[in-house]
Amino acid sequence: MKHTANGFALIAATAFLMGAAPALAAHNGGHGNGGSHGTPGSNGNAFGQSVAEANVGTGNAGANGSARGTNMVALAGAGNAAHASLQGLLHANPRSAVGRVKAYADLNFQAQQQDQATAQALSDCNAALASDSNTASLGGGCNSLTLADLQGADASQATITAFNTYLSDKASSDTADASAQQALLVVTKNGSNPQVKSYIDGLLSKYYSYLSAN
Repeated sequence: MKHTANGFALIAATAFLMGAAPALAAHNGGHGNGGSHGTPGSNGNAFGQSVAEANVGTGNAGANGSARGTNMVALAGAGNAAHASLQGLLHANPRSAVGRVKAYADLNFQAQQQDQATAQALSDCNAALASDSNTASLGGGCNSLTLADLQGADASQATITAFNTYLSDKASSDTADASAQQALLVVTKNGSNPQVKSYIDGLLSKYYSYLSAN
């Protein structure tokens, strides 16, 4: 009977251990999950990296000068080829990014020259208009009047000549500006953005100086 009791005790102990094992396994498994909670922890690191990248993106669009500069680099795209040296621009393959930038720069320089000529023609026309007693009642300047206005007021021949010169120069400026703008859009899709244009022109300042000197 003692042997039976001992056997019963052994069986009970075995059953107890077998029942406890799943609980222990579950407990350890929970720690395993907690250990693999480090995986969410590493997900947390990935999330932190995403936040950092988002902050960089926000910074690029931010108001400080460095961020704006970084943003301009991104917006300018192939326009950053304007960083090329003077010799690089002068000898660039027309089909390359540098070559496309040079094509824009040449057209833009011509447009700038024409714009200056137009501004001078407007100034000369306004001076002729102001000195013409027959046009004193018209008011406004040459950029707001028409040839019919001048002829109707019996403007002097000098005034009409100055006005026609201004109109001719303005037409040339409009054409030159449009050509330069089209060339810039070939360089970068953001060429219509004045800030992008200003950024690229800034990079080309030495090349423009070279063209002015030659």
